[in-house]
Amino acid sequence: ELEAVWYHDAYADHVNRICDYLRAAADITIVPSVREYLLAKVDALKSDDYRECDRKWLEMDDSKMDLVLGPNENDDDNLYGIKRSYSAYVVLKNLSMTRRLQKFTGMTTMMQDALPCPEEYKTFRPGQSSNIFVCDALYYAGGANAGIKDIAISLPFNPAFQAEMGTRTMLMNNVINAKFYHIVYPIGEMMISEEDKEHVDNQAFFWNVAFREVSHGLGVKTTLSGEDVDDCLGNLALTIEETKADILGVYFASMMIGNFETQDIVTKKDAFTTFLAALLRSIRFGNSEAVGKGNIICYQYLKEKGAFSRHHDGRYYINWGLVDGAVASLAGELLKIQAEGDRDAAQAFIDRYAAIDDEMRADIQNMRLEGIPADVKFNFVW
Repeated sequence: ELEAVWYHDAYADHVNRICDYLRAAADITIVPSVREYLLAKVDALKSDDYRECDRKWLEMDDSKMDLVLGPNENDDDNLYGIKRSYSAYVVLKNLSMTRRLQKFTGMTTMMQDALPCPEEYKTFRPGQSSNIFVCDALYYAGGANAGIKDIAISLPFNPAFQAEMGTRTMLMNNVINAKFYHIVYPIGEMMISEEDKEHVDNQAFFWNVAFREVSHGLGVKTTLSGEDVDDCLGNLALTIEETKADILGVYFASMMIGNFETQDIVTKKDAFTTFLAALLRSIRFGNSEAVGKGNIICYQYLKEKGAFSRHHDGRYYINWGLVDGAVASLAGELLKIQAEGDRDAAQAFIDRYAAIDDEMRADIQNMRLEGIPADVKFNFVW
C-alpha cells in the first residue's frame, strides 16, 4: 500500500516558501552567475532534478558568498542509503586562503593516478571543473545543524556528474579552527605520547581535512563489471566511502607535504599524529552512523597493523616504521571493495573493524572526565 512521493509534493508548502526567498534574492543580486544559480535552484527544488542546478553551482565561482541548499546527505537512511535529508549552508569565502588551494584542483588526475591500488581500479577520471574554496560558516540549518557540525563538504555526489564536471570542496575554516583548538589539540595533549604530541598541528589538521574532501571526488565510482558502486553496496556504501576518504585524506596530505606542495611548515609526522588525535575525537560519535563508523574502522585497522599502540599510561605511541604501509594498505582494501562491488566483503570488513572496544571506552570516559567537548555548538545571534 506504500507509495513513493516526491519531496516537492510532500513538502510543497515549505518548498514554495524557500523558492519565494530564492527568487527575491535573485532579483536583488548584481552577480549574473549567482542569479542563474538561484533560479536554477528554484527549478531543482520544484522538480527534484538537480543536475542543471549543480552545473550552475560549479560555474558560480565569482561570488564572495555561497549557498548550499537541498536534500544532499543520505546519512540518515540506514535502510537503503538512498533517501536524503534537507540541509542548508550559508558561507563567506576566504579569498586569500582559497588562492593557496587553487593549484590542487588541477592535480586531481595526478592524485587519482597515485591511489595505492591496482591500475584497473583507477579508470575514473575526475571532471576538470572541480574547484575548492576556504570559507567561514555563517549559518547551518536542517540536517547540517543536526548532530555533528560539518567542517567541510564536497558536492555533488553523483558519480556521473563528478566525471563530467567535477566537485566543489568547501572547507569551513572557522569550524575547523574551533574543533582543533577546543577538541583535537587538548586530546593530543592528554592522549598522545610525550615524544609525539608536539606534532599535533593546526595546519596539518587543515590539510588532512582538505585532502579528505578532495578524496570524495576520487577513487572508484564504477565497479569492474560496470555497475554503480553505491547500487552494489547499498546502505553500506556510505560507510565504505567515508572511511576511504578519511584514510586517503592523510595519505594525500602526507604525499603533498612530502613534496612540499602545501607551502606550510608542516611535516608528514604532523599529518599522521594530528590524524590520530582527530580519530580519538571522532570515536565518540559512535558506530551508529557512517562518519563514526569510518573513524572507528580507521582506528582499529591501523592499530591492528601496528601503526600505533595504546600503553598502560593511556597514551598512544606511534610506530613510524609501519605508518605509511598501514595507511596505504587500508586505502587499498577499501578501494578493492568498491571496485569489486562486493557487499558481503563490505559487511565483513565493517563488522570486523567498526567495533568499540574496551580501550576506546576508557578513552571516551577519560575525555569526558577531562571536560573535552565531543563537538562544537553554534550560537546564532539575531
